[in-house]
Amino acid sequence: MEWAGPVEPALRERLLGGAPHPAALLHLDYHPLNVMTDGAQVTGVLDWPNARVGDPRADLARTVVLLRFRPNVSVSPVAAGIVRLLLHAWWRGYHQSAGPVADMTLFYAWAGETTVHDQEAKIARPGVPRDLASYDPLRRWTAHWRRRAGLPV
Repeated sequence: MEWAGPVEPALRERLLGGAPHPAALLHLDYHPLNVMTDGAQVTGVLDWPNARVGDPRADLARTVVLLRFRPNVSVSPVAAGIVRLLLHAWWRGYHQSAGPVADMTLFYAWAGETTVHDQEAKIARPGVPRDLASYDPLRRWTAHWRRRAGLPV
């Protein structure tokens, strides 16, 4: 839960107090640049340093964030549409293979917060562009999910 930095206490308490869910291997950095394919099917998944064991909803929420929000990356409307289609297809495929997913509200709040922490650590490095305003859409999205969970914003 805290691989990218401390989780806000109220969110942490709610995540830990929820109904237990079977643990799974989490990648926590699953996005198209970490997927190998032969053109027809996935042949491998790269970049495992963030891997942990935990609730699979954390990995799902983190993937949603990684696909929806690319700070410091400018994309055309066509590319943004392709990403939305990819996100929809990925989510549908997940549901077809693993079944429906329980409430994601807390996990979306966690993934947004964790991704902001993760990215802030990266932009603190020398030579990395520091466009903090590019994180505003992710911060607003995270605040939305915190409000839906009844957590302070």
